[in-house]
Amino acid sequence: MLDPEALLEVANTLYCAGLNPEHTASAACLRRSVSTAYYAVFHSVLRAGAARLVGPAGERRPAYAILYRKLAKARLDVAFQKQSGLASVAPETRDFASLFIKLQEARVSADYDPGLAVEPSTALELLDSARIAIAAFARILHGEQADLLALMLVAPRP
Repeated sequence: MLDPEALLEVANTLYCAGLNPEHTASAACLRRSVSTAYYAVFHSVLRAGAARLVGPAGERRPAYAILYRKLAKARLDVAFQKQSGLASVAPETRDFASLFIKLQEARVSADYDPGLAVEPSTALELLDSARIAIAAFARILHGEQADLLALMLVAPRP
């Protein structure tokens, strides 16, 4: 099981390696830092969602892995509030959603845009955003978190 905190540590290590201009892989380290920061948030949400639906002690049950994989295909659309039918959402839900989308888009660029040059300041900002997103997700109230997870499970795929 991937630990989101360990992934944040890896992202930070990659960021630090990317700061060394003499390091031949510094550009690659910064790109991987961006991608890994997103995956820290991603796995934090996956763990919470699967644990919520199967139970925290159910990590070894097939249902946990099935839900984890289903959530792994999820995307969160900027129109999540409209899609959910909620009249309003809490600030931490808005914060989480906007950061998740920002990190997801940055991860796609870092992983697939061959011409992308990640600036150290951008990588650091995204690493900080990942930490903030994880904390915001943890603060979302139980019912609203369930709505968000449900929406992620059934949201249209790109």
